[in-house]
Amino acid sequence: MDDNEQSGSDDHACHHNYDYELLADDMDELDCIVSAAEYHGMVSGRLIGGSWVQGRAWRDQALELLGLAPEQADSADLLRLLALPEQVARELQRQDYGFQLLLPPDDCELRQRAEELAHWCQGFLSGLALAGQNQQRWSAMPSELAEGLTDLASIAQLKMADNDTDNDYAELFEYVRMVALNAHAELAMSQDAAEAPVHNASALFQGNPKLH
Repeated sequence: MDDNEQSGSDDHACHHNYDYELLADDMDELDCIVSAAEYHGMVSGRLIGGSWVQGRAWRDQALELLGLAPEQADSADLLRLLALPEQVARELQRQDYGFQLLLPPDDCELRQRAEELAHWCQGFLSGLALAGQNQQRWSAMPSELAEGLTDLASIAQLKMADNDTDNDYAELFEYVRMVALNAHAELAMSQDAAEAPVHNASALFQGNPKLH
């Protein structure tokens, strides 16, 4: 496939909008080695870390990250997965801070939702690292953000306790979402800070959620 054909396929794929179940179905069909939540977190971390993901370089890297063979590069399922950054970028640019984590719906078991939230955090931190925002650079970030990213590293190892509730999960979900939005404000939008809206989640950072 030449570059024009690849571009045309990508343009078509970018109109596909995922929810968690559609993303998981495509990834199951391809037999990916990471979960849907981890992949969404990874893409989000790459974009928020200031590293755009597109073209052949992104396709080749995605094949490696997802554990796929080169002959799967032109499958329709993969083309949709490769277009996920377009969807994430649109959500990050929303003025109402409507960016959402792609995670199992509320009717799934709490343990499954918590596991996928942990996977999302793991993917997000991996994406930041791929974009060059590793732990050595956290010390240069605002203290609230550095603390939030450290909390995400803890949540990535989190196991829900038997007495945890949907409210505990909802609190963690919103905290993770706020960390991602603040990372976006600080990192991806720093070059245009004068015009960019900055989301202030200091209240959440001051009242960290329960971590087991």
